Amino acid sequence: MFRPEEMVKIEVITLNRHKDSLLTYLHENGVVEIRELDVKIAQRDSPNEYHRKAASYSITISRLVDFLKAYRKSQGGGIKEFIFPKERGRKKYRYEGVEKLIKDVEGFLAVVEPEIKAVEGKITATQTEIERIKNNITVLELLSALNLDV
Repeated sequence: MFRPEEMVKIEVITLNRHKDSLLTYLHENGVVEIRELDVKIAQRDSPNEYHRKAASYSITISRLVDFLKAYRKSQGGGIKEFIFPKERGRKKYRYEGVEKLIKDVEGFLAVVEPEIKAVEGKITATQTEIERIKNNITVLELLSALNLDV
């Protein structure tokens, strides 16, 4: 009747007001063994330095990707491109541990981030100049209606 199955230890953190309904639901389904966790144990398992670095790099890369997406060329293709999109070339990456992965990401960001920030600065400067010129044109149009000799 009972066969050995692979089991996994999980920890659930919930609000105190939902604790009873959650425990009842899990118990009625009969699929889990529930144990309370001591607060000291939960605090001991706080994220280490790699989690913080990974989160920071993830946010940085997401910001860079969002900036690049805003200026990506539109792909003209039509129905055929929509139904049969071209596959992008993929790079193979051999995972050799968290330390090496973080060093690779740091190296990638050291090369790419300054280039993207330089382009971002040029675009911002150009947009500011365009706005300044538009404001000058508006002022000149208003002054041209007055027919003043300069």
